[in-house]
Amino acid sequence: MLPVLSGFIQQFLAGPNASYINSQNATFKPSPLTATFSNDGQVSQFISSLGIFDDVAPLPSTSIPLFQKYSASNFNTMRGTATLERMTCRVPVTGAGNATTTTSQFVRVLLNDAVYPVVGCASGPGATCPLLQYAGIVANKTVQAGTLRSRCRLNATVPVIDVATFMRDDALSAQIVVKP
Repeated sequence: MLPVLSGFIQQFLAGPNASYINSQNATFKPSPLTATFSNDGQVSQFISSLGIFDDVAPLPSTSIPLFQKYSASNFNTMRGTATLERMTCRVPVTGAGNATTTTSQFVRVLLNDAVYPVVGCASGPGATCPLLQYAGIVANKTVQAGTLRSRCRLNATVPVIDVATFMRDDALSAQIVVKP
């Protein structure tokens, strides 16, 4: 699910007015609200890639910790949700006092409507993470994970795509646009 997270962050960096060229060579401008759905196994994988549980030690093999920060049963409920929000907030300009402000982009992570700060990246308003800093965290995770070909030991004849294209291509056969 790391390629899916990377896809969201690419959209966040491009901004809400970005346009893309789809697989039919037509211009595509995504909706400012993107919703994706998956099964419980993929939700756990997605949540583990968000960076909000990066400070959790591996589970011991001989006991069950009493107070574990991450427990899949808290997030893989019948209607569990993981939400990423791109927020534009006014923040004070450093060194200029509180009278001068500027706007900056931030990422907020919610699990089942509760805010979870990203480990080591909660310096924005309401414990949000500055978008560029979060993009760096996701890029580092992607480099550490390696390519799908290397992780799965696939030979060169197997076609591999290491990015989630469905967020930037409205012409894919398995995708539909839902209009209210």
